[in-house]
Amino acid sequence: MPQLNAADSRPAASPLREPTPRWVLRLRDGVVRARTRLVEPVRGLAPPWARLQLMMVILVGVVVVWPVLWGGLPEGDDVPYHVAKNAFAFSNIFGAGHLNGWAPTFSMGSEQFLLYGPGLAALASAMRVLTLGAVGHESLVAWSGALGLVATAPAAYFLARGLRLGPTGSATVGVASLCVSVPFGVGAAGTFDLGLIPHQLATPLVLLTLGALVRAVDLEERRWVTLASVAAVAVTVTHLTSALVTAVAFGIVLGLRAATPSAGRPAGGWAAAAYRVFLAGALAAGFGAWWIVPLLENSGPRPPTATWTTQPLGAEVRDLLTTHLWASTAIVVATVAALGMCLVWWMSASAPLARLAPWRAAVVLAGPVLLLVLYALHQLLPGDTALLVVNRGTGYAALLWILPLGVVADAAANGRPPAFGLALVAVVGLAVAAAPSLIPHREDIRPASPPSPELTQVGGLLEQRVPPEGRFAWVHEDGFDQSFGPVHPDLWLAMEAQVSTLNGFGGETISPVDTFVQYQLAAMDPREADPLLVRNGVTHLVAGPSVAARYDSLPGWEVAWSSPRLVLLERRADVSLAAPRVGQQTTLEAWEPERVSWRSRGGDAVVLGLPAFPKWRVTVDGERVTTSDTDGFLTVPLSGDGEHVVEARFVPSWGDRLGLLIALIAIAGRTGLLGRVRRGAGAARRRFVGGGTEDVGGGTEDGDQRG
Repeated sequence: MPQLNAADSRPAASPLREPTPRWVLRLRDGVVRARTRLVEPVRGLAPPWARLQLMMVILVGVVVVWPVLWGGLPEGDDVPYHVAKNAFAFSNIFGAGHLNGWAPTFSMGSEQFLLYGPGLAALASAMRVLTLGAVGHESLVAWSGALGLVATAPAAYFLARGLRLGPTGSATVGVASLCVSVPFGVGAAGTFDLGLIPHQLATPLVLLTLGALVRAVDLEERRWVTLASVAAVAVTVTHLTSALVTAVAFGIVLGLRAATPSAGRPAGGWAAAAYRVFLAGALAAGFGAWWIVPLLENSGPRPPTATWTTQPLGAEVRDLLTTHLWASTAIVVATVAALGMCLVWWMSASAPLARLAPWRAAVVLAGPVLLLVLYALHQLLPGDTALLVVNRGTGYAALLWILPLGVVADAAANGRPPAFGLALVAVVGLAVAAAPSLIPHREDIRPASPPSPELTQVGGLLEQRVPPEGRFAWVHEDGFDQSFGPVHPDLWLAMEAQVSTLNGFGGETISPVDTFVQYQLAAMDPREADPLLVRNGVTHLVAGPSVAARYDSLPGWEVAWSSPRLVLLERRADVSLAAPRVGQQTTLEAWEPERVSWRSRGGDAVVLGLPAFPKWRVTVDGERVTTSDTDGFLTVPLSGDGEHVVEARFVPSWGDRLGLLIALIAIAGRTGLLGRVRRGAGAARRRFVGGGTEDVGGGTEDGDQRG
């Protein structure tokens, strides 16, 4: 038998292992935590059957928006506005590496994200990059609206779980949230009838913010503070009005918790809870400072905001109970019945509400109280802000109003096996998915109807003929606009032709000057309107035959195309983007959205076709000058005779730079990067100081040689 020597008896060497980087392990752990915590109640993980209920909720949402998932322009009055705005942002702002910029697309131009932040445009741009440009901006807007509607259901589930509802009740609330359909925003009516896409995209973020804040009050856990701050800043840069309503809604929820008898103290006491809520708000302000600080800093003219009048509170309550203002009759009846049952349980101290502990008053009363407070703010806040808060806020009151449905569902499932809860959610979800009448305006969740052949032909001509520095104007007439398909044909033409338009009030953010000229052109004397059109860079007019005949009589205009119902007029002269003055000749030398130059001869001042916005920096012959405004337009002084070169550049302000710096510091501080850098610098300093001391003492051979 052969003998083994010592070398043969040694175990074989293990192969070298490739260590997994720590960041990969952290990423893996984060994914696992995110997957399990979405359905996590206040304490402890939800059972697997509860996660199945959540999947049912999401599936119902997907079924509801299924018609718009296959691409193309969706239905919605303002949808073309968002498509055109997103396309410009993708190519000219984000594509240039900027966070904001000047957009000439609508009216006389405005800062792109002055009043409504880049949330929708950023999402659409990200999806366009991820799809390698294969999906058009029309489809991306449809997907964004669908995402906002579908995500509302799990976000409502998340909020309900934070308020101590069980999995079955929370899933019921999630499905019911899809049935909320308010014309002024939230749900199918606002999204696919009026086209309020940013509002719908903000809706799940609002519910996510409220759910995280509720948890931050109850628990001393860092993650809820961070989630609340991130979600809050996402709401703010997507739909500012929704952020204001979020603050009001959480104040109501927190106040009802504090007023609830025997509610108990939050984790660590009220002082600690207040600190956590304050920290979440401070972090949100820090994370979003890159947009919030420039908004607060801007002292220039702000554009008017498109909104609606508000009916009295009594009429609002009557309509929500008797019409489909908020939801279908079946959902309204079920919600009112559930609210009545919860009030009875509350007065009798029954178990269904007792399980909600400190949040029982908030679950029952938050919706009605929010509606009352919004109407009170309508009387207190100034201007359009009051109208926006009450109009856009009623949808969020409706979402809180349906919470009692979850309490009733939990009471029905209490003491029964999990299969009963699964079956209950499945039945409710199947009813919503299969019965279109349960969601008002669900028929509007579809691709947009095609425009008339005339409008399509005009769009093709505008795409070919309107120069980048020019714009077209649609002449509004009563009963004329809606006869070509889209509710706002001017917005559709701007989207289709990818050119600028003097119109745009159908959108949500427009120029601070000449906002309503589009509505006055039909009644104006063409000789009075012509100088305005020259200053505003209008090269084409789209009008009905009678109005077009009056403008065609002017020497500078001619018919480029006509049909029995629609006429396209074209101006023969080049664009000057300057007000014509007797004895003055001004020509446009170069044009980019944020850099324009002219040559002007004669006169002591020139009125430019740019709004007098504070971020425009103007030079004359290379020297910076102080501008004034004439009817809201930049007016530049000219000194001396001869020809002058005038240049206007749109540049970032101190608010842009300061806001970005604050945001970077806030992100670095919360992620720990700032602390790691500080600790690394301290360790390096200690090593340097320690090494120097050792050398001075002659402790090393190298030190002796250097000495």
